[in-house]
Amino acid sequence: MVKNWMRFQHYKVRNPPWIKLYRSITSDYSFNHLTDVQKCHLVMLWVEAANNDGKVANDPSYLRRRLSLQSNPDLKLFINNGWLVESASNKSEESAIVEKSRDREEKNREETSTALSVNESKKRSAVDLARNLARKHTTYAS
Repeated sequence: MVKNWMRFQHYKVRNPPWIKLYRSITSDYSFNHLTDVQKCHLVMLWVEAANNDGKVANDPSYLRRRLSLQSNPDLKLFINNGWLVESASNKSEESAIVEKSRDREEKNREETSTALSVNESKKRSAVDLARNLARKHTTYAS
């Protein structure tokens, strides 16, 4: 779980399309001692947490795949530095986080597929309209 998660939230309904990142992070001693890769991982974990009420799965290899990272995030480092707090959750809660994330990915794929189908349909309609207009123009020109 992200430390002080609720303190930084401004919406009652969760799953916002963005996260708020304060400029003061750049003057945080602990943050400045992270490598650039670790900083990126931490911010990506915050983005993931925004989808799960401030929680992230305690599974670095899953998070690497989920967040398209080139290496596993060092969750222990973030816990030891106070960026994350270990939850007393059980395996069923971990599974629920992963399952919720997978469901969201599937829904996004379906929405993208539907959007592509609608766009393809619109393109076909536009092409048909252009052909019909061209036919009418040719008919009137004769």
